[in-house]
Amino acid sequence: MNTLSICSTAIRLNDGLYSLNDLHKAAGAEDKHKPANFMRLDQTQALVAEIRCSDVSIIPTKTVTGRGKQQGTYVCRELVYSYAMWISPKFNLTVIRAFDAQHTAAITAFITPAQQNALQQIVADKDMTGKRRPYIWSRFNNHYKLGSYKQLPATQFDEAADYLRAMPMKDAPSLPAPDDLTGLAMAAIKNQRFILFFGDSLTPVLIPIRDDEHVMSVDGFMENIAKIDPAKVVGAAAKALTKLGQTTITGVAQ
Repeated sequence: MNTLSICSTAIRLNDGLYSLNDLHKAAGAEDKHKPANFMRLDQTQALVAEIRCSDVSIIPTKTVTGRGKQQGTYVCRELVYSYAMWISPKFNLTVIRAFDAQHTAAITAFITPAQQNALQQIVADKDMTGKRRPYIWSRFNNHYKLGSYKQLPATQFDEAADYLRAMPMKDAPSLPAPDDLTGLAMAAIKNQRFILFFGDSLTPVLIPIRDDEHVMSVDGFMENIAKIDPAKVVGAAAKALTKLGQTTITGVAQ
């Protein structure tokens, strides 16, 4: 988890609880806002009791004594919000936004290069020949809805590593060699028709043409349309427009 920072003050963690002493420092360290004063409040004690009743597994507060760096009072997130609200609405808003930013960063952070290498090694160990690796990565990316395994959220790394290790390989297809792939691609498009045009930066773009579609020049279109019965043209247009819910055309073109 990313370190929580409020007003340029890093908030220490201890067993998942946040340091009230660090929050006190971030808020300005006024004597009236000392953690001990907050913890003595009736409303604070009532909130602690309610948290314990809602889930007996939650430890709302913890006090670390001694002279070490971790000494102080630590509380759960609910008490952090309550403490911030007790200090001021402004500080309360600052704390809320800090938690939101931390949560967003945890979701959007991608796996590190080291984690990428770890996933690559798992795949390499599963397929020593390399012929099934495209299948493995395709299945992996589809499972996590990724464009690339490098876009995997860091929070899902452990789960993803287990998923790769458990992926069955018994019926995994083996892709042909690159030379064979070229032949397959050429065979697939041999009997297909395309429109070729050049897009941005003169990048060639191919658009397949269906069997029921035709392409012709403007002159060719005008020449062929003149040979068709005008009534059939109007009828076809009327049918098409009716399907679109726009209007109905009646009559014959003059």
